[in-house]
Amino acid sequence: MSEKETANSALSNLIEAKLQKLLIESKDENHSLNHASCLMIYHEIFNTCVEVFNETNVSISNEAMNYIAQQYYDSVLVNGQYPLDPNVFDKRASVKEIATKELTIIATILGANDMSVETIMEIRHRS
Repeated sequence: MSEKETANSALSNLIEAKLQKLLIESKDENHSLNHASCLMIYHEIFNTCVEVFNETNVSISNEAMNYIAQQYYDSVLVNGQYPLDPNVFDKRASVKEIATKELTIIATILGANDMSVETIMEIRHRS
């Protein structure tokens, strides 16, 4: 497994474990998957990303952190087929607002999958 696959897999696994806990708690309390639930899921993803970056002493901007969290949020499918509410963000993070060095970190973390396409295209555009 490459370094990219390891970083993406490790973060994905951690996020998945935390979301499973949230989903189990929601089922226990009979919560439906509404806007508030989706917002709670996004906050859990964002906080998990912050935690991982703090633990690894990798410093990135808030825009970059939001971008990573939004990419993971967008990849979550309920029952493997239904996306979460896309309207939970006041403003979407933009690769155009993220430094090239941070985009390189993001591309490494997101790995070679659909989540990294926009990041890689922006890096190439700047080169």
